[in-house]
Amino acid sequence: MTELSQSPLGADVALAARAGRYALDEVGALTIGDLDRPTPCADWDVRSVVAHLADVADALAGLLDTGRLTMPESPARPADDPVAGAQRRVQQLLDQLQAAGEQGSYGHPAPWAAEAAHGAAIEFTVHGWDVAAARGRAHQMPADLAGDVLALAGGLLDDSARGTSFAARVTSGPDESPVERLVAFMGRGPAQWTRSVTTGA
Repeated sequence: MTELSQSPLGADVALAARAGRYALDEVGALTIGDLDRPTPCADWDVRSVVAHLADVADALAGLLDTGRLTMPESPARPADDPVAGAQRRVQQLLDQLQAAGEQGSYGHPAPWAAEAAHGAAIEFTVHGWDVAAARGRAHQMPADLAGDVLALAGGLLDDSARGTSFAARVTSGPDESPVERLVAFMGRGPAQWTRSVTTGA
């Protein structure tokens, strides 16, 4: 039997799963008072980032099914519990990616599965960090996850391919940690590491 993690698609799905677990852990630790905190995403509070995570999960599920990625222009404001809704939709996508990876390990990869897994790995890691940073946990991302996602993003997102979806990279030094290098690559500046967050405390 072929192990899922031994196939190229399986490795992509495994990285997406690690990113998803990280994001789910950070989102799951939120309290109601945390939702109004500012985040490193300009003009987005925690509630908006959590809503965006849910939107991303739905959009990537659509990509997995149809080959088309459609994102709303701004995060939806769910009527129900935004944390529970995001957790449910992220987990649903992870389950769908796992199933696609299992199919791929037997020689029949689902179309667009790798692209969906790549998007999940980057989006869940970076926005999981945004939520963590809003709560003073910017340094808590696993270094191995940061390094693996940086290697993936570095091969996919050059400066000409970012469009309006990703901020321009911020310069980072060679002595900085994998987490610092990843978030700098994704446009989060040093000042955002030391932001004093009091809203909702």
